[in-house]
Amino acid sequence: MKKYFWHNGTHSYTKLLLCLLIGAIGMFIPIPAFSEMQHILFSWDIFCFIYLSLYWISFYKTPTSQIKKEAKKEDNSRTILFTLVMIIVFVSLLGVFMLIISTNVPHQSKYIPISLTLFTLLLSWNMLHTVYTVRYAHLYYDNEQNLPDCGLQFPGDEKQPDFLDFAYYSFVLGMTFQVSDISITSKKIRRLTLWHSLISFGYNMVIIAITINIIAGLGG
Repeated sequence: MKKYFWHNGTHSYTKLLLCLLIGAIGMFIPIPAFSEMQHILFSWDIFCFIYLSLYWISFYKTPTSQIKKEAKKEDNSRTILFTLVMIIVFVSLLGVFMLIISTNVPHQSKYIPISLTLFTLLLSWNMLHTVYTVRYAHLYYDNEQNLPDCGLQFPGDEKQPDFLDFAYYSFVLGMTFQVSDISITSKKIRRLTLWHSLISFGYNMVIIAITINIIAGLGG
């Protein structure tokens, strides 16, 4: 049986507060080569890394018998979800803005903003879909309407999907904007999926596309 780690029993708000406190430390780490904007991105990267580490260890280590209890406890409300998503988009745009500024600096000084921006976008993209993974799992197991499929119908008559099943749904949706083998059976999850798809499309087509274009220009 998989070991049930201490953070599996920790409320989502406690995890979020822990990540915020550790991420804030990044602002006080003296790095002479960093500007104030780069320090903000660095602090955000620490926050994302801790957040992703806590949740993905939980995804892998939560035993089947505890999945429903853990998913219901991860009460990422719509307000928290909206706030996190808006911060993710804002920080990603901040990274793109930093790249635009770096076009006017000497060539040898461009490696720091490029590396930091790429790392920020990678972590932010993963966090975006991890946040939705947790929300999908919570809505599925917090089935107040007693729907027969709890809002999502997984292939193979899967009645107790684990966090990796929800991660599959979230990340594939974030990359291709569709998941062909999972059916939606509730209005609440259908609306969440719509917003998730729209945000993912905007993130992929605007933020990532602009970043690639700027980096290509810097290389030239």
